[in-house]
Amino acid sequence: MSETIKYQKLTPNTDIDLKGYDKAFDFVFKNNDVKNIAISGPYGSGKSILIESYKKTSGKKHSFMRISLAHFRGNENDETEEEFPDDAEKDSPKKLSEEAVLEGKIINQLIHQVPSEKIEQTSFKVKNKINIRDIISIAALIFLFVFSLILIMFSTQLEDWTNSFSDGAFKILLSSVFGRYNQLAAGMIVIAASSLFIFKLVKAQKYKNLFKKINVNGNEIEIFENQDDSYFDKYLNEILYLFENVEQDVVVFEDLDRYDSVEIFERLHEINDLINIKKADKPIRFFYLIRDDMFLNKDRTKFFDFIIPVVPVIDSSNSYAQLISFLKDGNVYDGLNDGFLQGLSLYIDDMRILKNICNEYIIYLSKINITELNEDKMLAMITYKNLFPKDFSELQFGRGFVHEVMSSKNKLIESLVAECETQKQALQRRIDKIHSEVSYSLEELDILCNVKKNKSYGYNSTHKIEEEYSERKKNFKENQEHGVTLIQAAIQKLENQKSQFKNELFKDLITRNNIGQLFSASTANELGEINDYKEIKRSNYFDLLKFLIREGYIDETYCDYMSYFYEGGICANDKIYLRRITDQRGRAYEYHITNPDVVLSSSIVRLANFEQEETLNFDLLAYLLAHRENETYKTYLSVLIEQIKENEEYDFVSQFYNTNKSRIDFVKEINVQWPDFFGIILDNEYFTDELVKSFSLETLYYCSENEIKQVNQINQDNVLATYISSNGTYLEIEDPDISTICSVFGNLGVSFASIDYGKSNKDLFDMVYEYGFYDINYENVRLMLITEHHVNNEDDIKHKMATLILTGADTPLENRMKARIADFVKVIVENCEGSITDVQNVAVMILNSETIDMALREKYISYLSTEVTELSSVENKNLWTAMLDCKNAAYSADNIVRYFESFGMIDTLINFFNSSDLVADFSDVSNSFNQNTIENFFNAVVSCNAISTVKYKSALPELGVKLDNFDVPDIDDDKMRVLIDESIIVFNAENMEFIREHYQGIRYQFIRHNIAEYIGLQSKVYDYDETEALLSMDINEDEKIQLIEYVKGSLSVTGKNYSDRIMAAIITDHFCESDAQSLFETYGSYSDDVQNAIYNAALGRIRSITNYERKIDFALLTRLLSGDMDFGFKIALFDYSLKFINEEECKVIFNGMGYEKLGAIFEPRSRKRYDNTNEIKKILDTLKRHTWIADYHVTNDNPQKLTVVKTR
Repeated sequence: MSETIKYQKLTPNTDIDLKGYDKAFDFVFKNNDVKNIAISGPYGSGKSILIESYKKTSGKKHSFMRISLAHFRGNENDETEEEFPDDAEKDSPKKLSEEAVLEGKIINQLIHQVPSEKIEQTSFKVKNKINIRDIISIAALIFLFVFSLILIMFSTQLEDWTNSFSDGAFKILLSSVFGRYNQLAAGMIVIAASSLFIFKLVKAQKYKNLFKKINVNGNEIEIFENQDDSYFDKYLNEILYLFENVEQDVVVFEDLDRYDSVEIFERLHEINDLINIKKADKPIRFFYLIRDDMFLNKDRTKFFDFIIPVVPVIDSSNSYAQLISFLKDGNVYDGLNDGFLQGLSLYIDDMRILKNICNEYIIYLSKINITELNEDKMLAMITYKNLFPKDFSELQFGRGFVHEVMSSKNKLIESLVAECETQKQALQRRIDKIHSEVSYSLEELDILCNVKKNKSYGYNSTHKIEEEYSERKKNFKENQEHGVTLIQAAIQKLENQKSQFKNELFKDLITRNNIGQLFSASTANELGEINDYKEIKRSNYFDLLKFLIREGYIDETYCDYMSYFYEGGICANDKIYLRRITDQRGRAYEYHITNPDVVLSSSIVRLANFEQEETLNFDLLAYLLAHRENETYKTYLSVLIEQIKENEEYDFVSQFYNTNKSRIDFVKEINVQWPDFFGIILDNEYFTDELVKSFSLETLYYCSENEIKQVNQINQDNVLATYISSNGTYLEIEDPDISTICSVFGNLGVSFASIDYGKSNKDLFDMVYEYGFYDINYENVRLMLITEHHVNNEDDIKHKMATLILTGADTPLENRMKARIADFVKVIVENCEGSITDVQNVAVMILNSETIDMALREKYISYLSTEVTELSSVENKNLWTAMLDCKNAAYSADNIVRYFESFGMIDTLINFFNSSDLVADFSDVSNSFNQNTIENFFNAVVSCNAISTVKYKSALPELGVKLDNFDVPDIDDDKMRVLIDESIIVFNAENMEFIREHYQGIRYQFIRHNIAEYIGLQSKVYDYDETEALLSMDINEDEKIQLIEYVKGSLSVTGKNYSDRIMAAIITDHFCESDAQSLFETYGSYSDDVQNAIYNAALGRIRSITNYERKIDFALLTRLLSGDMDFGFKIALFDYSLKFINEEECKVIFNGMGYEKLGAIFEPRSRKRYDNTNEIKKILDTLKRHTWIADYHVTNDNPQKLTVVKTR
């Protein structure tokens, strides 16, 4: 691996592409007046790389001097800088001193980059190696000065001491050393040395400012007042001298901007101007590498002669690509998550930091990843280490900001649990209030409220009473509406949340509401001093730190990513846990065991331990599950699960399941050793709906084909299938294994009562649709139509559901409905709102399905508005009655006769027959039915008075049947008329006699309709009354004449509306004496034929007329007297008529009788004479008898004449 790893240098890269920049540099060097050049860009943008790259490409054309003024602040200074902004105390001594130091650093670097032999005249000296001779000389000089000083100060004492010795060589030697001449020489030496010392001291003070103040008798005296003068001002000549002797023509100043001092740029600009006065041909150019915001306004364009901006080589928009590149170079990219790297890169905009993070990550990964640590978390820790090195160091000792944040997890859990508990108590109080309400109804509460208000006084009192009873009403309603059940469900949900909080990772507990509080951590030391970690919170990378913690890249396991793991050893956590086992003191389920394999291999651990609650540990169980192929571990696991089962450790199971550790293996094992576990957790307080669903799903997933029996064991009493089927949101599954789910659904017999389509996985929903894993109910079928068949018309779904589905397209929905046709039809009937509009073929298909209960099919018919064209298409005849009752059979002759053929003329058929305004065509029924059926139907219709006359008339004639021997009594007259009018009853003597006997009221219609036959059978059917009645009816006159011929006896014509011809015939042949008076009196009103008949009748009845004094019409009288009649009858008739005629009428009669001359009798002065004949005499006798004349006599002068004597 080491051969493929590539680390990243933190030094500038001098191989960058200078495209665009090279021309800018060339421009600078072509213009001698361009001497102060800024290369500007943010930190890490590549300014140094740019200048170094150009230096490399320019060759020997230009010589560069680099003055780097790197300045780094410790954490302690960061806070100070924040507290004293740039503009505060700008001219303070501290600020001026810092500028002096900065200038000194520039001079120092300048001195050391100029060969000393070229600046011999400068007073600035570079420290050289001290020669031993110089040290000896200085030491000898000091010794001589000290000796001389002692000799002068202690001359008397030395002289006495010398004299104390006895004479000899030693005394002579001492006398020569401490003699008076030597004392004089010593004085001169002291004076010379002191003068030299004072000179050196003053010079040092002048240039090095060794002493700022002296104190004399408590008074401070300043030695130099200009102690803070600028070095540039103080040593301007020296500096100019130095720059004049440099070989380079380019001086590059780096990191000046880190001091945030604009004044240093001003002074450098002045120096540049001064040194270039003498270097007009080849000026010295100052390049300043600064950040863009060094000058806050347009001043920088006044200060600099040219500015070269640097496009950053890295920022948050492209750091991801750089990061990926570095990681790939280091061969450590593959184990990292792209999403994490993208998030990380958003916060890092410094190339050096990015490189160093990658370098350190490579090293850490190779050193501490022997336990398969999470590589994302490791990179997060390295990032944290690079950005906050001090806090990282503190974290190793259990201190610092991140440690405080992580330590707040328990407090956060406690607060969340406390909040749930508060809500739970509030809900419990609500239940108590609901249970405390003892009223029986809202009306009772209203009465109590009104009574109490009537006894109260004042608005406030009444208002309180209303509030109290409003609350009580609310309690009562909630009690009635199962509010308690809902509240209890909410309480259970809160309990589940409390359990979940304890198992959540720290990152999962962080929310928008608490993130601010969590990251405002602070600590206090033993002295009570507060550390609020301002240096971290004010850092530009604080948001990155929050991102790493919030997303769980830095979490409770941070210690695993900070130090070595020594194989064969056991960490503190694991030791504590083993100690707890031996002490039988359990720890929290979630207690972290760093190395479960080490724990399990410890001699302390025995099989019996797994029967104890101390072994209920998430990490331990997860490890056993993951390594259960080990026989020992498998035994441990079996005993541990048995303990969980016997002790009903549901809390532990739910919490472990929530950790997602070895979940698959856990589900398998728990189902094997505890098959009825799933049925238990359905109503268990520790298992939320989400957990139950997840457990059931993984049970389905991870039971292989060989474990189907196991699934069936879990599904005892159909508990698993029932749970799935009743869970409408069960299909809300991410990335489902559709094949496995389908297989197990089919084996279990899953059938969803309802499905929440909005939350369902669409592929899974399609599988449910295709294989029919759903109940046949309205909502499910409707859902399938909308989602899979794209039917959006709700009316069609309600009223023609079967038509939409049973199309013959062989869809899964159609096949499902056909397979469960009875249930399907039940759904249709129960949800159609009383109206079904299925097309005919679908309706017939349903009606012909014998798997559907008869009552259900009849119900379907009752709602069906579609007509079935052929009743015979419905195979079960027992449904025909319902179809006719509900008008679902087409109104046709074929359907009517078909039904009659099976059931006879019952009320259902009669009602159906009468129900339509349509007229059924019975003309073709002979093509469908045999003659016997047709005749039976015909006879049934004939005798059925309940059938409407219209339908009666429409059916019978077209059947082609006649009644030769009609013997059906009690048929309604209107129907008898139909039988007669349609010539259905054959006219014969027997039928005529039956009709006379049973149908008096319509016999004449029968006769009239069959008048020819009636006339022809008069010999058999004659009846006087019928004939008389028929003569008044509207029948042909010839036929009446024929009837008259058969009349026996007279016929009256009085009051009859006979035609003249008929009347004449009757009067002629069948004169009725009772008509005589009327006819004779009205003679003049009749036609000639009738008058003739009356006249003839009168001729034979003159005696009757006269005897009975019948009044006759004058015209008839005149005609009779004028006619050819015996004169005796005439005289008798004349005699009778004189009773009611007058003279003028008598004259007319005389004229008619041929005795016109007799009319003169009535002339006043007439003296006519009349023939003396017997006829005239009889006339005159009659007149005389009636006193119309007095007398008459034979004329005297002419016996052949008679003379009438008039009355007066």
